[in-house]
Amino acid sequence: MAGNTPKARPKLESPKVLLLEPSAIFVQTLKKMIQARLPHVAVTHTNSPEQADAYIETESPDVVFLDISIFPKHGIHYIKALKHRQPQLKVVVLTTHDSDEHKTAALEEGADCFISKNYADGSHLVDFLQAALQQRGGQSGQF
Repeated sequence: MAGNTPKARPKLESPKVLLLEPSAIFVQTLKKMIQARLPHVAVTHTNSPEQADAYIETESPDVVFLDISIFPKHGIHYIKALKHRQPQLKVVVLTTHDSDEHKTAALEEGADCFISKNYADGSHLVDFLQAALQQRGGQSGQF
């Protein structure tokens, strides 16, 4: 991957969200919910780390929803790589792997938020997204 400097984007450009998620049905549902409540947000889906890397490198999204189960191994470590390349990127882990061990590891690697698919409904996910976008360009940390 070439370059570690995030692409500068004009302030008037719409916020961008990337869904790195293996389930097409989940993606369709979440995308509809986001677009219904936040129609100004551009939502893109990829289902592989390679596609995600290419998108992140060229488009500099504001938020990535990441299901760590998309990786055969080491999904947690991908978070650290994302945050290293683009520290301002908000990373929301959204997974069924909701053990305390996974949550602690994800947050230690730099995830801004850890959400269990087993307990969160769509409106909560959009609320989390809205909070992340409000912090866009502001200080880092959990929202």
